[in-house]
Amino acid sequence: MRTEKKGLTRAKNLGLEHASKDIIGFPDDNCQYPTYFLQRVAWFLTKNPEWDGITGRSTDDEGRDSYYKFDKKAGALNKYTAWKRGAAYSIFVRADSTRGVRFDEEMGPGAGTEWGAGDETDYLLQLIERGASLFYDPGLVAVHPEPVTLDNEDALHRAYSYAYGGSHAVRKHKFPLWFKAWWILRSVLRLLVSLIRREKVYGPQFRWNLLKGKIRGLVGQN
Repeated sequence: MRTEKKGLTRAKNLGLEHASKDIIGFPDDNCQYPTYFLQRVAWFLTKNPEWDGITGRSTDDEGRDSYYKFDKKAGALNKYTAWKRGAAYSIFVRADSTRGVRFDEEMGPGAGTEWGAGDETDYLLQLIERGASLFYDPGLVAVHPEPVTLDNEDALHRAYSYAYGGSHAVRKHKFPLWFKAWWILRSVLRLLVSLIRREKVYGPQFRWNLLKGKIRGLVGQN
C-alpha cells in the first residue's frame, strides 16, 4: 500500500487503519530481527495478557546501542522512561490497545516540517496517557545500523531536526519544568565533553545543533 503524501508517520497510520491481526509492529526499512525476536514478542504477549504491548532496544551489528542509550533495566514504561525504552521498530502493541491512537503526521521523517523525530516517543506517550500498559524488555534486541555522524551538512541538519522534534514532544505532552531543565542541561554537558575531547564523531558542531534544536522546540510554535 502507498500513501498519497510522503511521510513515515502517514505510512504507519495507513498501516494501522488496515491492520487485521492481533499484534501490530512497525519494522523499519533497514532494521533486522534476529531469529528469536518475533517468537519472544509473541510468547510474552501470550503469557502476559495484562500487558498491552512490549518494547525493546536497538543495537548495531556489534551489539552497541544505536541512536541513543537504552535503559538496561526491564520494566513498565511511563511518561519519563518512555524516552529510553523503545525504538519504533521494537514497539509491538495489541491491536485493541492502539485503536484511536495514531502517529502525529506533522512529526517524523518526510513529514514536511522541522520536527524530524520524536514521533515514536509521542506515540508511546499517547498510549500511556490513555492507560495502556507497556513493558520494556532490554533482551528484545533489533539490529539497526548506527549512522556515522561527522559534522557535515546533512548530519548537522538531522541533529537540529531530530532535537527539534523531540522537544516538540516534550512541549506537546506538557512535561514539568524540571524535566525540561534536565533535557537542556544534558545536551549542554555533552557539548562541553565533546569540546574538551575534540571529538570528530558526534563532534561539537553536531552537539551544538542538537542543543539549538532542543531549545527551539521548547519555545517554538505548537
